[in-house]
Amino acid sequence: MKFSPFFLGLLLAFNSFASECDLNFDYPNTGSNMTFFLTPSASSSIQSDGTIGAFYMDNEGEYHCAASASFHGLQTQLSVMADDATTPEKDGFVTGETIFWFFQSTDGTMHSMEMHPTDTYQLNAIMIVTELEVNELDCGDDQEDNSCETLDYNYINTGTNMTCALAHSSISSITNLGNGDLGAFYANNQGELICAGSTSITGQETVFPIMGDDTTTDEQDGLTINQELLLLLTNEEGTIYKLTPYPSKIFLVNDIYYVDHFEAEEYCNDTAEIPGCMDAAANNYNTNANVEDNSCTYDITGCTDSGSCNYNPEAVTDDGSCLYVNTPIAQDFPVTPADWGGDLANINNSSLVVINESNDLGCHTLELDFNGAIALIKRGECQFSQKALNAQNAGASLLLFTITVTET
Repeated sequence: MKFSPFFLGLLLAFNSFASECDLNFDYPNTGSNMTFFLTPSASSSIQSDGTIGAFYMDNEGEYHCAASASFHGLQTQLSVMADDATTPEKDGFVTGETIFWFFQSTDGTMHSMEMHPTDTYQLNAIMIVTELEVNELDCGDDQEDNSCETLDYNYINTGTNMTCALAHSSISSITNLGNGDLGAFYANNQGELICAGSTSITGQETVFPIMGDDTTTDEQDGLTINQELLLLLTNEEGTIYKLTPYPSKIFLVNDIYYVDHFEAEEYCNDTAEIPGCMDAAANNYNTNANVEDNSCTYDITGCTDSGSCNYNPEAVTDDGSCLYVNTPIAQDFPVTPADWGGDLANINNSSLVVINESNDLGCHTLELDFNGAIALIKRGECQFSQKALNAQNAGASLLLFTITVTET
């Protein structure tokens, strides 16, 4: 018993839907055609002036114009061009192919149309259209859906086929894509992809049938004679690739197609971009992010006490490095004046800041604000003059060196 295949609302579905709203009504004159006459009764179904066009769909789900005419509410004639068989590219219709009709009004609104009695192409035929259905297309911004849905690789055995043989060289050319399912697809009248034959790709040579259309039934259920092949591979990660086989070949019933190699291009990737911080050391590390957006933030450690000498307003975590002015104490110390630097001066400041190992004994730039306090720096690691310059640059008014003397 024959049944209709699943309608797959996927790749070609969104491509063709988007292209319906952005059609080009220009077309080439190929020298042969089928004539359509729109009677007054059919023309009355169109409520405004505009342009009527006849389009065919390629394997990518894109529409190509084969006839167009201006419409002003009167009886209209269109010569719908046939494919020029003397050129390698398809530039018109072939016999039996479905015609897609569109109407664009003068305000830019796009409509789909169905002609009666037929939408099927017949070379050199004349068709009198007595009835016309016109439906406005919703071309809003929300119609563009770039999501990637799962392909259905099941297919119907129509009783006629073309055999596709994938030699070792062809399998080797797609090894980098990984294992998965490969199928031959065609677009139905709704622009949906239907599988006509498939096989599993596991790194080994394989053979599979590509089914031809059963002409005894109304719906298309396989490829038609001379139709281009659309081969799609879905790997185990869900990425879909379009495979272009070489040498190139069109569909022929009862033929055997030996594929030497493929060229692959990404057709659909179901992995959405998730921007975020990808540094695990950051505060806002995003485990789901797969695109770095430079938003990472980090804890800045330092002294968080605004009353200290080395307060860091950007620090969020105190690291215990705060330095404070020591409480004055009464103590007598032997002092020996330095024999370098400027003249001695009277300093009236009882504030004292101790510089020890935690500040590298004053041998490097001091990130402190002495604000006139006295620097008490332990001897060692560098020249006295270097310590003095660093303390002076940090705002110290006086420098005292401490030298620890061990009594014996």
